[in-house]
Amino acid sequence: MNQVLISLRDDLIARWRVAFPIGKTTGSIKQALRVPKKQAPIYWLDLTLLEPDRGLEAVDALSIRSKLVVLSPKPSQAEATMLIRAGAMGYCHQGTPGPRLQEISRVLENEGFWMPREMIQRITQNTRRSGIQKYNPDQNPDQLTERERAVAKLVGFGAN
Repeated sequence: MNQVLISLRDDLIARWRVAFPIGKTTGSIKQALRVPKKQAPIYWLDLTLLEPDRGLEAVDALSIRSKLVVLSPKPSQAEATMLIRAGAMGYCHQGTPGPRLQEISRVLENEGFWMPREMIQRITQNTRRSGIQKYNPDQNPDQLTERERAVAKLVGFGAN
């Protein structure tokens, strides 16, 4: 899969080139969007390149065309959530080493999402704490509400 880095930072470009020697680099989102859509590259966007109020617009424009990884100078869960909601499929620190960048690329090529492990752990912990009721195979079907029985019946007939 093609790789396109959007950055002006020499240190980031050098590290990224080690991971993707035949990838393309540009300092402009407009230039990156000129890559033919049928080539479906993975875009790697340096967040420091963007003006603070234009970040989501750029993420939206790039993610509509292809898969997008956002490289942040100071990753945070709030920023990651905002960017993933805007369409990014990956989010990591700008200092991520080359082998990890290759791993991120493989995950996206296989239709996955990428976030730092600590963020995934926090999301998992928050989900567990939220008190979501777990499935109980021993639950008596007679204890279902009328609506739950109607939904179960529809599922039984093949509805989704």
